Amino acid sequence: MKHTFLIFAGLFSLTLPVLATMQIPVKLQAALFRKILSYDKVLKGKSDKLVVALVGESSKQAQETSDAFESVGFKVVSISADKLEQAASSFDVLYINSDSTIGIYKELCEQKGLLTITGNARLVEKGHVSIGLETKDDGRPQIVINLKRLQAEKHELQSELLTLAKVIR
Repeated sequence: MKHTFLIFAGLFSLTLPVLATMQIPVKLQAALFRKILSYDKVLKGKSDKLVVALVGESSKQAQETSDAFESVGFKVVSISADKLEQAASSFDVLYINSDSTIGIYKELCEQKGLLTITGNARLVEKGHVSIGLETKDDGRPQIVINLKRLQAEKHELQSELLTLAKVIR
């Protein structure tokens, strides 16, 4: 019995790095972002009317993401990367899941005050996106915030959220 436990514990510890790099399911991301964005001082008055733009996702992935965000009350628009600048006034938040469109949106979001979010915490850690989600070693979601990026996009979060998050300065 003791040996079985040790083998199980050893195998579980091998999965911890994998859990930390797993992406949170998009339905959970949408629900978490709904709550997270209620702490944004700039978006505070718009919480019921927030428009999230999806860019750089495959059609199947975009549909799944769109459905998830709509299910928690966001209005969602899908925009191709080449139309992003023309559509910038039609959304408040840009959901990015790939670094293939970084060059296109970074400057635009700074100029227009558009907030970037992602389910890929690596993009937040690299300074490409303001707010993201990752999985902790214990499997629970972790909010990741890049303050420099957040300020560049002209957004400010309430301190209550910052105390719960992994903050990158």
